[in-house]
Amino acid sequence: MREIKQTVRDAIPKSGKQLALLLTRAWQDRPPDLCVSPMDLQNLVPLALRSGTAGLAWWRIQSSQLAHISSATRLKEAYKIFTIYSAVHERNIKTIFQLFRSHGIEPILIKGWAIARLYPALGLRPYGDIDLCVPLRDNATAKSLIESQKASGCNVDLIHEEITYLGGQCFEDLYSRSCLVELDDIKVRIPSPEDHLRILCLHFLKHGARIPLGLCDVAVALESRTASFDWVRCLGEHRKQAHWTACTLALAHQLLGANVGRIPSATTINVPGWLGSYVLRQWQNPYAKNLPTKFASDVTKYLVNPTQLWRDLRDRWPNRIEASMAMRVPLNGVPRFTLQLANCVLRAGKLLGEAIGSRA
Repeated sequence: MREIKQTVRDAIPKSGKQLALLLTRAWQDRPPDLCVSPMDLQNLVPLALRSGTAGLAWWRIQSSQLAHISSATRLKEAYKIFTIYSAVHERNIKTIFQLFRSHGIEPILIKGWAIARLYPALGLRPYGDIDLCVPLRDNATAKSLIESQKASGCNVDLIHEEITYLGGQCFEDLYSRSCLVELDDIKVRIPSPEDHLRILCLHFLKHGARIPLGLCDVAVALESRTASFDWVRCLGEHRKQAHWTACTLALAHQLLGANVGRIPSATTINVPGWLGSYVLRQWQNPYAKNLPTKFASDVTKYLVNPTQLWRDLRDRWPNRIEASMAMRVPLNGVPRFTLQLANCVLRAGKLLGEAIGSRA
């Protein structure tokens, strides 16, 4: 059996720890009582709003005395907005699936509605893009379709490193195990529960574990598994992906109280002691403006003013987890600084290459 072992952790940031406490088992039909003071909740409201977890926060406190304090009103309003927007998002999903199918493309929907459907209420999880996977041969057609007038208002993302670069999978692998689920009057194709849980884990780590909602998604997928859930298929044949997935499951259990159960394998996963506290440190400032993926839209400006590139790299220094995933290395006790530096150098080289290529 695979055992997930946790070593000594670093000092835990207070606000990150309180946000984790607020979100602990908040996705369940009947979440446990929350033992925080009105003042602590008041301090957490802006963090919940900024991190996209306001709906879950309201669900957690709605039946308690905390629901009556003035700052809780903002959580309730966010929950209502998420509920209303869910109808818009579902309509957009139907539009895109019908559009793609009319052109002979059968996409697979990941994240978003594919996991939100497992939450107990519509307003618990806000939506972003419509994340679709399509066969490589259909990629050009899919791009033209999402840029057409018929897809107006539907934000579609077709690039998913958690499947390709990090997951080492192709569309055909996902499709062979995918399933159809009902969305009103149409059927939507989503990954198998095993594939989807792994995708959610890798997506959470890919973004440096900055997004608390991503770990809630992992917890929901984890606790929704049935008795027939195939752990071998979920963890996959590649040791690296299995390690990343198991580390994320350990975080869902450690930080949010998710029921992880026992994960079968022949080896033991040692979760580094710095990981849990480091994630909580990221949650003190979720969705920060200095996410490493955000650079100047016009990279040619770096040729005119090279010092701006180094300022941007400094401001967008990747965190330990993000650099580890970008460089495809395990999350272990080895110092991360070299990985972070290497990731910055590679990104700088790529940006400069794009700038030079655009000027040629």
